[in-house]
Amino acid sequence: MIIWLNDELQLAPRCQFEEYILSCDVSTFVPATHSMNPLLQYANELKKKKDLAEKHASELRQEIRTLWLRLNISDEDVSDFLSTTKGCKPSCIRALEAELCRCQELCKQNLLFTFTGHIQQYKADDHMADMAE
Repeated sequence: MIIWLNDELQLAPRCQFEEYILSCDVSTFVPATHSMNPLLQYANELKKKKDLAEKHASELRQEIRTLWLRLNISDEDVSDFLSTTKGCKPSCIRALEAELCRCQELCKQNLLFTFTGHIQQYKADDHMADMAE
């Protein structure tokens, strides 16, 4: 479990104890009474980090889905993106954060485009009213 969690979180060992645990070489780490408490603490720490990463990834996905709906992103594009960003590895979270920024920027551009169009229409209507007088 510890090795899997560490791989999922893509963490580098911070100390010799973690290096021993993650080495996958049974001869380098022999569980003993004095090492069980640090081992459990490390496992709990990894589990908490994994839970936080999963929560963050889930929140990002939800924000992105909301923006995709607003932007009318095709189901195919949504499906393609989601198929490549499963889990909560740091690389996945970076991709989700980048997509969120991209969608937020598209929303801003759409708003500016809409606002600019309304202003131009207003000016055109105002000009037509002046000409009618």
